[in-house]
Amino acid sequence: MITVGQWLRVVAGMACGVGVVLVAACGTANPPSGSATISAPTSGAADATTDSCKLLTPWQLRQLAVTKGAPQQSNDNLGGTFCTWSNIPASDGSVYSARLINSPVSSTKPAAAISGFNTTEVAASQLNPDTSCVYLLNVEQNRQLWVQYTKGGNVQGMNHQVACRKAQAAAADMAVTYRSLR
Repeated sequence: MITVGQWLRVVAGMACGVGVVLVAACGTANPPSGSATISAPTSGAADATTDSCKLLTPWQLRQLAVTKGAPQQSNDNLGGTFCTWSNIPASDGSVYSARLINSPVSSTKPAAAISGFNTTEVAASQLNPDTSCVYLLNVEQNRQLWVQYTKGGNVQGMNHQVACRKAQAAAADMAVTYRSLR
């Protein structure tokens, strides 16, 4: 049988242990998404410059509150495999998409640079401009990173400006990862 004094010592010890863990966790916070520090590329790191599903790190996935990327085949003439990430919870209906393309894209207008890359906004005719936004980042000569945000489900409070802010956040994270791996 445990006495009240022994029980209090156990509880106090557990509280101190939790406090030490919390202090240690607070002291090792991850960097903000726009300035992620990534170690030197490993032998498989070059895959991220061809596999768009590797453009978001686990930390960036948590920051954007999205699931692990799922590759999707494109059905247009731009080529490249799409990667899609769904918001958590999936019932939200929001999807981020990205792909690396080597083909010119029409219907673009200049936009502010994202993470130092020249950027254009795409007026994709198949997307609703009130719930979607697409950016192209010129990551290399004749190579662009297509980043898209589309809001599905309940679209209350959604407009093009909000969709573009979300696309910019994802594009900034992807650009940092891309740059670190090439």
